[in-house]
Amino acid sequence: MAAPSRIQAYRCGRRAEIWAALSYRLRGYRIVARRYQCAVGEIDLIVRRGRRLAFVEVKARKDMAGAFGAVGDSSRRRIERAAGLFLAQNERYQGFFMRFDVVGVVLLWNIVPIRFECVDNAWMIGA
Repeated sequence: MAAPSRIQAYRCGRRAEIWAALSYRLRGYRIVARRYQCAVGEIDLIVRRGRRLAFVEVKARKDMAGAFGAVGDSSRRRIERAAGLFLAQNERYQGFFMRFDVVGVVLLWNIVPIRFECVDNAWMIGA
């Protein structure tokens, strides 16, 4: 059985992902996949609008600096590899403009967002 702190962190992350998905929907994006998992890693959200496809990493922390700081080089490489596998498995998205976004969320009582920031095109492949 998982420790209570890990369960709470998991639930907090899930709530942050729900808020992030809602934010993208309100901006006119379609949710292509949530919590896409493959052999090389996981992508929290994959969204599209027109011919744009965004691979989104969502981080819930006590402050924004912690949220954005949690996406380091190894996280980026893992997400890039998972995105490549997703594109290989879903040929209909070949030729789409691809980007990587990061959403930082600070939740009040681990439920309601009190700060929410989305950085579109947070990094380029190989950068």
